[in-house]
Amino acid sequence: MSRKFNRNLLATLIVLTIISLAIALLFVHSISLVTLFSGISIFMAATLIGMASEAAEKFVPRAISLAVVAFLAVLPEYAVDAYLAWMAAKNPEYAHYALANMTGANRLLLGFGWAVVALVGIYFLRKENPRVGRIRLGKNEDLIVAFLLLASVYVTRIIVLRQIDIVDSIVLIGIYAVYILIAKGIEEEELELHGPSKYIAEHSFAKALIIFLFALGGVTVLLVADKFSEGLIEVAKHAGLSPFLAVQWLAPLASESPEMVVALYFAARRRAHVGIAALVSSKLNQWTLLVGMLPIIYSVSAGSLLPFHIDEFQMHEIFLTSSQTLYGAGILLDNAINVLESIALLVPFFAQLLIPGIRLEVSYFYIVAGVAISAVRLRKRLRGKKITTLVRELFT
Repeated sequence: MSRKFNRNLLATLIVLTIISLAIALLFVHSISLVTLFSGISIFMAATLIGMASEAAEKFVPRAISLAVVAFLAVLPEYAVDAYLAWMAAKNPEYAHYALANMTGANRLLLGFGWAVVALVGIYFLRKENPRVGRIRLGKNEDLIVAFLLLASVYVTRIIVLRQIDIVDSIVLIGIYAVYILIAKGIEEEELELHGPSKYIAEHSFAKALIIFLFALGGVTVLLVADKFSEGLIEVAKHAGLSPFLAVQWLAPLASESPEMVVALYFAARRRAHVGIAALVSSKLNQWTLLVGMLPIIYSVSAGSLLPFHIDEFQMHEIFLTSSQTLYGAGILLDNAINVLESIALLVPFFAQLLIPGIRLEVSYFYIVAGVAISAVRLRKRLRGKKITTLVRELFT
């Protein structure tokens, strides 16, 4: 792509973001229109933030890139869930929606995102070499898998106690903080920028442009997060659909799609490992920071330190999400993913999505398969080594 094309594409995205934001804020008489353009605004904002995040990695230390830039990249998802958690302190019905958005985002990213990017990546790699059968990941992804397993084991406490409290926030955010401290010392290949991200990084006022895009994207998300959330709930009710399912799947689609599109772009350019790495990193981010954020926002809204209570239905949702995380992490324990493993992620994901009545059975499948796969792969990696050596390999 030429520099002129990238400049025009970026300008078009900025203009479309502003137009969709204006429509969402001004046409308040139509809930359907507000919902539609709020969703488009979040999608456009997420796209701009994603481009700015990629370009920013050229200018900031790795520790800041991992901690701050990675958080900004998933800000749209956090903003929607933060609004729902805030409202849950005033209306208990919103607790359902906050957990719906969190569990949906996590399951969509792993069950659909990882698998599709891997399949697309293998397809394009096989055009050059028909013998390619898997996508190899890097040392950082090995570390993330270890922390995903750790977080999934910890979430058992949430399921047993049926609440997310401030202790959970401290532990989950702490898990992510420890990951940052270790990951900043791992050498990663330099990210090769393409499209508007490359134009931004090479611009004579690159840093100012990055700040502007972060600001525009962030302000847009904050202005429409409540409208999009409320609109989804109202439109679903008027259409006779489940508001829970609308928030669980449509809201994450708006905020997660840009990141998945970028990951697919890398896969099509025979760099699927970069795309999968981004999605795996986002999964850890959401499974620790997003979950840990809920009781904090809830308590601030309520004006006192309160746990975020979970009923039986919500407990099953978290159990399904946690067991899927264990299963996905087990698959990546050999630091690679192949065609069969990608299909093995897709099939149960669509099964629980299309047949809600079997979600508990799918959870048990995830647990049994995840433990079995993890045990086999850990045993393989342990061959000829001490357990302490393996732990150092995974967590350093």
